[in-house]
Amino acid sequence: MRLQSDVPLGILLSGGLDSSLVVAAAAQSSAVPVKTFTIALPGSALDESTHAATVAQHFSTEHHRLELDSSSLSVIDEIAPLVDEPLADSSLLPSFVVSRLTRRHVTVALGGDGGDELFGGYRDYPQALTDQERWGGLPSEAFRLAANLAARLPAGVRGRNRIASLKGGPLQQIIWGSPYFDVALRRRILDKEFAAQLGAAIDAPERGLLALFNEGKGPVDRMTRTHFGSILPDDFLVKVDRASMAHGLEMRTPFLDHRLIEFCFSSVPDAWKVNGRQTRPLQKLLAKKWLPATLDLNRKQGFSIPLDQWLRAEPPGRLMERFEALPEYLHRPEIHGLIDGLHAGRANGARLFALLMLAIACRNLQAGTA
Repeated sequence: MRLQSDVPLGILLSGGLDSSLVVAAAAQSSAVPVKTFTIALPGSALDESTHAATVAQHFSTEHHRLELDSSSLSVIDEIAPLVDEPLADSSLLPSFVVSRLTRRHVTVALGGDGGDELFGGYRDYPQALTDQERWGGLPSEAFRLAANLAARLPAGVRGRNRIASLKGGPLQQIIWGSPYFDVALRRRILDKEFAAQLGAAIDAPERGLLALFNEGKGPVDRMTRTHFGSILPDDFLVKVDRASMAHGLEMRTPFLDHRLIEFCFSSVPDAWKVNGRQTRPLQKLLAKKWLPATLDLNRKQGFSIPLDQWLRAEPPGRLMERFEALPEYLHRPEIHGLIDGLHAGRANGARLFALLMLAIACRNLQAGTA
C-alpha cells in the first residue's frame, strides 16, 4: 500500500533492522528496483553506511550514499529558520541532510519509524528486565537514595544517568533516565524563583510518562506503550516531518499501519518482543528469512551523529554565543559548566544541543519569524 504513488518513490535505509525489513518487503512487492538513500560518517564509529550497502546490494536497489563530515554542524544554521519550537533530537541533522539528498531523486520516501516501539527494539528493555531480576527485591527507598546521590554529580559524569534513572525502580528507568535534563539538573539550570513558580510541575514530563507506563499490562508492554505514546509522536515523527517537509519530501511509515499497531499491542506476547537479553525476536525471525546472512541483527544505531565530537570541534566562546537568545532564567554559569564538562570528556552533547535548539526557537520568536 505504501508503495502506491504517482511520483518517484524511495526508502531511507540506515542499515538497521527496521529500515532493512522495509527495503526487503518493498523489493518483494516492487516490479522495478527500489531506490534507497543513506548517509555515511567517514572515520566515525557511528558510520552505518557499510551495513546499508550490504542490504542495498542484496536487494539490487538503486543506492545513493552521501558523506557527512564534522563541518556538517553548519546544518544547524540551515535548519535554524525552520525551528518554530525546540526539538532536542540531534538526529534531526542527518535526517535533514538525507531528506535533501532523497528529494533530489524522489518525491515520496518510506522509513522504519515505529518498529522499535512495536517489536521491543530498545536496549533499555532487556536492561530494565535484567536489573529487575537482580535488584527488584530491594526496598524502593534504596533506589531513591542511590538515585538522589547520583543526581548530585556533575552532568555527563559516566554512570550518573544510569544510577539516577533507578529513582522509581529498575522497570521505570525509561521514565527517570532522561539524557537531557532530569529533575535535579532542571533545578540547577533554572533560576530559583522560576523553579519555585513551577512548583510540583517541574516533574510534569515524568508524571506524564508514568501515566502511560501504568496503562500497560506487563513490564515490556508498559515500556513499549510509554515510548509509543511519548517519544515516537512527540520526537521521532515530528523530527522526520520537519526534516522531510523542509525539502518537500513526503514520508510514509509502513510500520505505523493501524492494523499492524493493533496486532502488536493485542496479539504479540511480551516474550516475542524481549526474550532475556534478546530484543525483537519476532522481527529477527523474519530477518533471517529475508535479510543477508552477514548483516548484524543485534546492532542498534539508526541515523546518529557523533554529537559530542562535533560540538567539541566548535571553540567554546563561539559555542557559548549560540546560546545568547536563551531566557534569563537559565543560569549561564551552568551552561558554561556543561561546555567545560564536554571538553573534559563528559557526555554533554545532547544537553547542549537541546539548549541550542531552545535558543534558536527563542530567537525566532523574538524576531517574529516563528
